[in-house]
Amino acid sequence: MPLRVLIWSHELAPELVSELAQRDIEVVATAQADSDLVPAYSMHQLYFAWPEWDANRDTKTVKTRAQRWSDAAFRSYARCIARLGFVPFTREYYSYFGGSIALADIEDWAQFHVDLACCVLQRHQVDQVWFFAPLHLGLDNAMAEAARRLGCCVLLCQQTPAPFKFAYAVTHNGAALSLPALSFRQWTAGAKQPNLFYMQPTPAKTVRQTLPERTGFVLRKLLQFDLRSLAQRWYLAAANRNQERILALLEWADSGLRPFAAQRRAQRAERTHGNQQKRTVALSAQTSPFVYFALHLEPEASTSAAGGEFANQVDAIAALRELLPDGWDILVKENPKQRFLHRSRLFYQRIAAMDRVFFVPDDTPSAELLAKAQLVSTISGTVGYEALLKARACLHFGTPWYEGLPGACRYSKDLDLQAIVAMRVDQQALAEAVNRYLSAAADGIIAPRFAQLIDEKSSWVSVAAQSAESLAVIAYAAQGVVDAVQLAAQNGQEPSKDPPKTH
Repeated sequence: MPLRVLIWSHELAPELVSELAQRDIEVVATAQADSDLVPAYSMHQLYFAWPEWDANRDTKTVKTRAQRWSDAAFRSYARCIARLGFVPFTREYYSYFGGSIALADIEDWAQFHVDLACCVLQRHQVDQVWFFAPLHLGLDNAMAEAARRLGCCVLLCQQTPAPFKFAYAVTHNGAALSLPALSFRQWTAGAKQPNLFYMQPTPAKTVRQTLPERTGFVLRKLLQFDLRSLAQRWYLAAANRNQERILALLEWADSGLRPFAAQRRAQRAERTHGNQQKRTVALSAQTSPFVYFALHLEPEASTSAAGGEFANQVDAIAALRELLPDGWDILVKENPKQRFLHRSRLFYQRIAAMDRVFFVPDDTPSAELLAKAQLVSTISGTVGYEALLKARACLHFGTPWYEGLPGACRYSKDLDLQAIVAMRVDQQALAEAVNRYLSAAADGIIAPRFAQLIDEKSSWVSVAAQSAESLAVIAYAAQGVVDAVQLAAQNGQEPSKDPPKTH
């Protein structure tokens, strides 16, 4: 029988679905992505339930209601779901204009979202759930929790900064699964500057590639006379680009958007008030040694998922301050893409209450801060890896992809910052460590949003075939381990306690 999988992805490539089918893997549903090939569950449906949902009937089919979230999993869900909203409340498009769940109701919503996810998995008889990005939307946290309760394998994938390589991890019943050793293409290029395409304007090549899809979307909405839906999509795009006049015009034109005008003004006022509390110092005027702390964009998987106990960046700054040698400061730089969302006055107020912590002007070049700082610190940002490439150690509070490489130091309460500053990263050792890491990573690109990593010599079809082959190898290896454990349990035998390790 084919392996039945649900894929959670921002978009689902038809070529990947076709290639997986040739490898006896059936994509039976997708979440978040829109698809004409398989049943697709939008964020809106997984948040509020789909029209045909019958709570009295469907909830009875869920057999896991007595199970509870772990504290860590529930905290991740709560932080992520609190930032999820919809524009407007009854439409499909999700946004980060703030959530609509009261704190007193969060446990009930958590159970409701897990119930919905369980029903989806049971409806399609899913064997495995694949995520093509870290869990950071609340609803994907609930889907992973549902998979754990129902005994489905969970495959977590994340594209690496290197072309055609993605990292992966497999869990079953909430525990990491040890797979047999898997073989992928060897990486020999060493440590290179990563492709930060997501921080740059979209290139003309990508615009041309996505133009048919965007044009098709507009035409479908026009033919359906759904101009309001189109206006709401424009509204989200304008909000992401901080285009105040377009936002105001759309709010005036669409009554469904007007409630967001007040919310937007309130959030902007919060940010303005917070900015007034900043203690700012110009880099040219900084005479004391300092640690450079680069803030992440929020909300973002790099904090919500990779931050762990330091998902709140202020907690990391406070912990870093306790390690400062006498006479040292912390210079904090705002993320260049951060707008007025999710930077409340309390965020800045907590930082303002700490002595020896200062902001630098937003236009201060990160490269200059990196060059002049005694040490670079981050939750899980690329700036830490950039420090390693300059033979300098870095301090990280979360779990970035470069964790474990020479010079990448994870925070602990007893660290000696001066000892870390004195470290020099051997570039040959770094290159060899990167080669080992990326050689163990799977081959391919897991979603079209990373198409900018494809060179001119490669086609998306060929990349999809490569990705499908890697996913199939991982999925069947995982299912084989699970089947062996279950068979051993049925026969009253002890499963192997030391299976071969893999990436």
